[in-house]
Amino acid sequence: MNVTSPTGKTPPRDGSRPPRRLIARYLAVALACLACWVFLLVSLVALPRVDEPQQADAVVVLGPARPQRVDTAVALVEAGYAQMLVVSVARSGGYTPDRVDVCSTQQPFEVLCLPPDPNTTQGEARYIAALAAQHGWSSVILVSMHTHANRARMYVARCVDLDIAIVLEQNRPMTPQRWARELVYETGAWGKAAATFSC
Repeated sequence: MNVTSPTGKTPPRDGSRPPRRLIARYLAVALACLACWVFLLVSLVALPRVDEPQQADAVVVLGPARPQRVDTAVALVEAGYAQMLVVSVARSGGYTPDRVDVCSTQQPFEVLCLPPDPNTTQGEARYIAALAAQHGWSSVILVSMHTHANRARMYVARCVDLDIAIVLEQNRPMTPQRWARELVYETGAWGKAAATFSC
């Protein structure tokens, strides 16, 4: 015998499947979230705002100090865009000062090779702010890669009021596998950045 509710509708049996309309709503929400995630990744990570080089007080190589990245920065200094080169180096392993040529050999321009504390983009932004206060900087050129550029600009802008130009390292091809790794990493990194409001 069928039991009906006061409205005349038969209530769902225990264990019955969710209504198709509810499933459709969940699916629509999931697709909307996915679309937002893709849009943010494309705008923030894959297609960053980059700048033409301009006269600055220093060129800063953000870590890791790969040869391509350092070479791009050195070319900017040699072209006369700045008189000082700052290189973010590792304390141990990776690109320590002794493994970065521009840090371990004499150069015709001023070079500072410093490990950030903590060893993160936020740590780099903090020492850029400290150097800017120490040397009276008003502008910097940051050398980084596509996926890191916008996040680096945001962190530095949080820590110090400078004119910031972003220049991308040259001659570093991005394979599909590398893009995938970077997009996954940057998803977490931007989540952390969104939860951090101070320098």
